Amino acid sequence: VDQAKVAEARKRRKEADDSRKAEEKAARDNYCRFVQVTLDGFVASGADLHEFQPSDNLHRLIVQDEAQSRGLPCMSVGVETVDRHAVVFRADAGPSEWEQRFLQME
Repeated sequence: VDQAKVAEARKRRKEADDSRKAEEKAARDNYCRFVQVTLDGFVASGADLHEFQPSDNLHRLIVQDEAQSRGLPCMSVGVETVDRHAVVFRADAGPSEWEQRFLQME
């Protein structure tokens, strides 16, 4: 086996992995900025709650982290892989214990 070819293949694989990781990080950063702007608009609107679009675990975690950093209650509702999404509430209008139970049953 030609060591130069093996080294070149490893280099190409590492470059492809690095590129993929950079793309994933850029996508996460873009979504994080989207969530920040959305939450700022939600707070300014005075609405009681904001429902985000159905999303995967990572995106819901970003929403929850950003909401928590603003002191906003947040929970995930819906069925995983079908319509599970984050719901953010006004700081002074979070769901009651009964509402939380109902939302978690959906």
